[in-house]
Amino acid sequence: MGVLHLHEGREAPGCCRRAAKLPHPASHFLAPDPMVTTSLIAASIGLVEHHGLRITIADARFCKLLDRFLIRSLGKSHEVLITIEEGSIGGFRSHVVQFMALDGLLDRKLKWRPMVLPNRYIDHGSLAHQLFEAGLAPT
Repeated sequence: MGVLHLHEGREAPGCCRRAAKLPHPASHFLAPDPMVTTSLIAASIGLVEHHGLRITIADARFCKLLDRFLIRSLGKSHEVLITIEEGSIGGFRSHVVQFMALDGLLDRKLKWRPMVLPNRYIDHGSLAHQLFEAGLAPT
């Protein structure tokens, strides 16, 4: 079990853990392993900051059971939530957006976007090459 460190300094148990936090985040990446590494690389080389965004990156670890407390907390404290995964239709993002919709998180200002493998054939190759072909690798 991971521990979520909230902005107020409180701690809450959960199956997700916050992997990195930049000051005053407006956007949030939520990704299951191993996409957290890709998210951290993208943030560390400035792709996100180049566009004027400050982010939090959380490692979701599991698709089920979702850490609803973490998703709710981040959904209420961020303007944008981006889910990143190596899957396509019906994966991790589907579980996250279903929870957010039922919880009312999408009724407010929260913007949500998924980053997933496209629904098309991608040639066999290394994981790095496949992620590059799908547009999910840092450039």
